[in-house]
Amino acid sequence: MGMSAVKSMNSLYGVNKYGKIKEDQSPLGVIDCEAWEVQAFLLYLLDCDLSVLLGKPRQIGSTTVIALAAIIKTMIRRNYYCKLVAQKGKKSEEIFNHKVKFPIENFPYYITPTVANYNGSEVVFKYKSSKGASSASNSIFEVCPPSEDVVNAGTPACTLLDEIGLNDLLQQIIDNGRPTIFWHNPVTGKLELRRQMFGWG
Repeated sequence: MGMSAVKSMNSLYGVNKYGKIKEDQSPLGVIDCEAWEVQAFLLYLLDCDLSVLLGKPRQIGSTTVIALAAIIKTMIRRNYYCKLVAQKGKKSEEIFNHKVKFPIENFPYYITPTVANYNGSEVVFKYKSSKGASSASNSIFEVCPPSEDVVNAGTPACTLLDEIGLNDLLQQIIDNGRPTIFWHNPVTGKLELRRQMFGWG
């Protein structure tokens, strides 16, 4: 089994081996990620592709470790789209800078695809199908504030819902987004639950 397949199925392995977390109390301003037991459980649920809403205590580092795992999933898959729905205003920008952009810039070069774009809320990873090819497939990780149609916009494979207890639009987001998490199987002709909504708060 190739390295990408292992990391794709085991986010705990990926974040513990490659993850760096911004930490001002460390002499270097950064620490290696070492997932706690509760974080390992969250990553297991994420890897099972479950759509869930989770209640949690404060200060367990859930946003940090889930975002880190989702970034790795996005990096190692082609044409994958992951959207993290944060709180309104400056909170989205802070999460992007500290919990998305910072870890990406600290991953080893040999696992990080070319970053085609940073625009303050979105990072696009670019993959060339062969050396010298002009066309490429892209994977996108985006952080955005809540809106009623946030899941519908772009139809992400994985939507992460941060601080759901503070999200006044949660029910509308779920109601509007639920149809988009189904995929029509052209072989069986049936709808299958293929996309993921994963929320905590």
